[in-house]
Amino acid sequence: MIHQFKKTGLIILILLTIQQKAMAQNNYDSQWKSVEKLENNGKTKDAQAAVEKIIESARKDNNTTQIVKASMYKYKYMMTLEEQSEVKIVNEIKSSIAQSTGNEKAILQSILAELYFQYFNQNSWKFQNRTETAEKQSDDFQTWDLKTLFKEINKNYSASLENKTLLQNTKIAEFTEILNKEKSSRLLRPTLYDLLANRAIDYFGDTKSNIDQPADAFSIDNANYFATANEFVKIRLDTSDANSGDFNAIKIYQDLLVFRLNNNANLDALADADLKRLQFVKEHYFNKSENEELYFTALKRIKTEYTKCNTAAIINFEIAQIIVQKNSNNEEANTSKVGGLKEALAICDETIKNYPNTEGATNCAALRETIFHKNLSITTEETVIPNEPFKALVNFKNINKIYLKIIPINFSDKDKIFNLKDKETQKDIIKRLNAIKPIRIWSQNLPITDDYLDHSTEIKIDKINKGYYAIIASTNDKFLIDAGKEAVAVTTLFSSQISYVTKENNSENYELYVLDRNSGQPLKDAKVKFYRNEYDYSTRKYKRTELGTSTSDANGFVSKKMESKSNYNYNNNYFLFDISYKDDFLTSDQAHYHTYYQRQEPVPSKQVHLFTDRSIYRPGQTIYFKGIITQQDGDKHKIFTKEKISVIFKDVNYQDIKTQEFTSNEYGSFTGSFTAPTTGLLGNMTLFTDYGSAAVQIEEYKRPKFEVTFDPIKKAYNLNDKVSATGKAVSYAGANLDNAEVKYTVRRTAQYPIWCWFGWRSPWFPRTQEKIIAVGTTKTDDNGNFTIDFNAVPDLTLDKNMKPYFNYAVSVDVVDISGETHSAETSVRVGYLAIDADVSVSEKIDNAKENKITVTTNNLNGQPEPTDVTVKIYDLIEPLNPKKARLWNQPDKFILSKPEHDKYFQYEIYDKEDLMSNWQKGTLVNSYAFNTPNKQKLS
Repeated sequence: MIHQFKKTGLIILILLTIQQKAMAQNNYDSQWKSVEKLENNGKTKDAQAAVEKIIESARKDNNTTQIVKASMYKYKYMMTLEEQSEVKIVNEIKSSIAQSTGNEKAILQSILAELYFQYFNQNSWKFQNRTETAEKQSDDFQTWDLKTLFKEINKNYSASLENKTLLQNTKIAEFTEILNKEKSSRLLRPTLYDLLANRAIDYFGDTKSNIDQPADAFSIDNANYFATANEFVKIRLDTSDANSGDFNAIKIYQDLLVFRLNNNANLDALADADLKRLQFVKEHYFNKSENEELYFTALKRIKTEYTKCNTAAIINFEIAQIIVQKNSNNEEANTSKVGGLKEALAICDETIKNYPNTEGATNCAALRETIFHKNLSITTEETVIPNEPFKALVNFKNINKIYLKIIPINFSDKDKIFNLKDKETQKDIIKRLNAIKPIRIWSQNLPITDDYLDHSTEIKIDKINKGYYAIIASTNDKFLIDAGKEAVAVTTLFSSQISYVTKENNSENYELYVLDRNSGQPLKDAKVKFYRNEYDYSTRKYKRTELGTSTSDANGFVSKKMESKSNYNYNNNYFLFDISYKDDFLTSDQAHYHTYYQRQEPVPSKQVHLFTDRSIYRPGQTIYFKGIITQQDGDKHKIFTKEKISVIFKDVNYQDIKTQEFTSNEYGSFTGSFTAPTTGLLGNMTLFTDYGSAAVQIEEYKRPKFEVTFDPIKKAYNLNDKVSATGKAVSYAGANLDNAEVKYTVRRTAQYPIWCWFGWRSPWFPRTQEKIIAVGTTKTDDNGNFTIDFNAVPDLTLDKNMKPYFNYAVSVDVVDISGETHSAETSVRVGYLAIDADVSVSEKIDNAKENKITVTTNNLNGQPEPTDVTVKIYDLIEPLNPKKARLWNQPDKFILSKPEHDKYFQYEIYDKEDLMSNWQKGTLVNSYAFNTPNKQKLS
């Protein structure tokens, strides 16, 4: 137990820890030197007696600091000397609390609460199966259930703050010896009240403290919690959920801010408390779709309120950091409501200038560096055609010009160059590459950008001969890395006329075709050398195992038999290969897998199919079952008659409970029953035979008494209309459930029409978040009916031109008089378009046959909606030349003009020519006009 207690570290406190070599006060100096000497000499028991004397003297002198310090040493020695020390220490603290008053009592109550919480964190698994009790059954905290433990923690943290006046008039400087001091701690926590209040808030803000969630749980559900400090302290907190962590934290924040507002000489302490209050509200606010916007607005407000104190630097950093986070990419930057990175830079510069040598200024300087950080990468195709120009994609940030060079590499030296050895970094790879003479060096201007965001562009690289190369791109002509300031990017590629196409089939041979990369013609007499890289554990290196060589025929065809490594009928080989053709060479870009199953004739198999009368039973109930015995022979099935079979009833531990013997009748079936056990562990049990089994659940369950359903939403609504969702609660006996409480929540989500995806490529859509737009309670009427009313408020931050739909999910919990609860959910769909039209056309149209087009029109809730429809069919003008698909995302900046691009890369995409949505409409083929109820299919 002593070892376990040391491991839990209950006495290693967060803020009130004893410092081993703290300087003692005046007449206690000699006593502490004596304690230190005894401890260093290993005389722990004598040291404990010495601190007992210090406690006695400190009590006479009413010296709280020395009492607390000596008590901490005493508890430390108890951990070493005594068994069951955790209980004894807690009892000692409780005894000291009962005997003490004032500051000493408040500190000890805060410490006791923390000890309890640390015990929970280290032993949370022990509470999983403890039965909750209405009252505390014992003074031994190790036996408490979870609810009792957290009630005691809450009680002690709250009690530590009861004597506000005394705590607020006690300077923190009096407790220097027992505090772990941090920078600005005395400025931001000038009194004992500030310290203890923040300790309590840290606990109540932990989500673990909200384990007990009653039906009327307290919720931070009002935007006023983000208001000014003067307005915030006036919010009336009205709840029966007194043990709520959120409630207690908000209450303490109110008291703390009242104290700070009345003592505003220390503006930093007020600003710090106000900022932390806003941070807490943001993290715990009920509506996650609004909390960030409300928090950012509040930050901009307090930025002007606290300009005369150093905490303003932290506030500025928070604002700048949010702006940077909301501008992480181009799409988000285009829809950002918080400003751009230039604004974040201005805030950082202002902070560094006006608040030098502060934590906020230091953080802003680091954030500023991330904004100016240079990013660079270069991508090419893995293999390009020799003596023809090719494209490379350059991703860049904060770079206007790059330097490039192409380095020839002997492929056999690849691993020596690019594999990192012990303690090596990317700089070592660059150093090895720079030592090789390049075949070409040049510079390339990039599109000018000043938004500090990542961008991409495509550049042309002139032709190269056959071979294997590395291309290095750098922000400096020395091709050196300097993290953040100078960037270097490397890519490798083959220049080869060789290409290959693999063929997968279920045979012992692996097959491929070797082709000319440019013309597609077969390459005859190409040598394909197969090998496998296997890890050798003795040498800790990969070892190349040759698997043989094959030569392509006149059709470029290569077939290689892969020997099985085992005697099984299943063979799964992985391998690589190199292709040589005249003076050309290419290696496979990745490992290839060849799977071969040796087909065998199926073996007839007996099967027993078991069926039970239901899937869940109470203990003691009869489990009725039926079985059918069959035999499967390939695709043929037959039943077994007069066949004997044993059925074993197994418990949750798969131990036999009972066995019964049966003989199938002329239909191949048999019936029987078992009795569900009334003792032992309940759960998933099994009816077992050698040829099949069935699972049943044995539980002491409660049969539901009523159900809740929603009526279909048939009415079409417009945005901002009042929507009514109706439902009913009915008992399974058929009676209506009247006067039952109905708790409801309405959540809004957004989605976009399918036609926004026309062309098979999804456009970028702004992020949408779920928002709670209504919460409340109502009652069922005499007929069990209830109605939920809410306004279909749209999300005005989304572009109307994209015609978003809004789904309003209505969920209810209906509680009857006995407390039984059942839930139901429905959804109402409302949008800027009232009708959802769908056209269904076969993917393949046969001109020689009659083809059907189906048209349906529904309201947004899926109900048919008659409407006039016009369908027009056009020819699409296809591109004159087929275009090769891009192997990377389209760049957002262009250096090459379209004429220049098409001059060198006429068969490659420039700007979205591959999207069918960009093809022009040709001639009108036909037009149809009709009303949907009268005609829904067109021929």
